[in-house]
Amino acid sequence: MCYNVVRNKVNVIMKLSTIALQNINKTPIRLKLALELGCTERWISRLIKDNETDSDLTKASAVRVIREETGMVDTDILEQEPVNEGTK
Repeated sequence: MCYNVVRNKVNVIMKLSTIALQNINKTPIRLKLALELGCTERWISRLIKDNETDSDLTKASAVRVIREETGMVDTDILEQEPVNEGTK
């Protein structure tokens, strides 16, 4: 499942919402995300801090962990950002 979609010929990229970032910035959730994504908790902390668009935290497996651990729905977890055509 890919969250980088095209709607009405405008590219949309995803990033985590501020509320989602606050909810997942807890050691147990960071550890579960690290296990799911095959990386370190330190890397997850960096991703949370930077909150770059289309990062590993927007992957379907990470969103599933966030959903299961926080009880949030996808629309509260992810934010869309439009992108000018020809750029990402």
